[in-house]
Amino acid sequence: MNTKKAPCLNSDQVESATLTLRAYKHRFRYDIVNKLLTNGRMSSGEIASYLQLEEPYISEQLDILRHSDLVQAEYAEDGVFFHANEPKLQHIKTVISNFFSGEKG
Repeated sequence: MNTKKAPCLNSDQVESATLTLRAYKHRFRYDIVNKLLTNGRMSSGEIASYLQLEEPYISEQLDILRHSDLVQAEYAEDGVFFHANEPKLQHIKTVISNFFSGEKG
């Protein structure tokens, strides 16, 4: 009789979670997400100005955040605007809080 338990996550899920958390833990990406949560919709130029960084660097960081679905882009006539994916961020916060409080989620 096989009594081994299967892992609770498969390798694709672990990889996805790892990439998402790595994307979020970066100093400037964390600042970008928090600024978007505070201000709502912003352009990469507005974010660059706020963080006093070059816009190409901010665009690179936004691409990483978009790839991990922490930030979403909105294409408008007057440019591309970004906003935080609040439901996903709230879910991450809940899961991590539950993990460290010992609760099951």
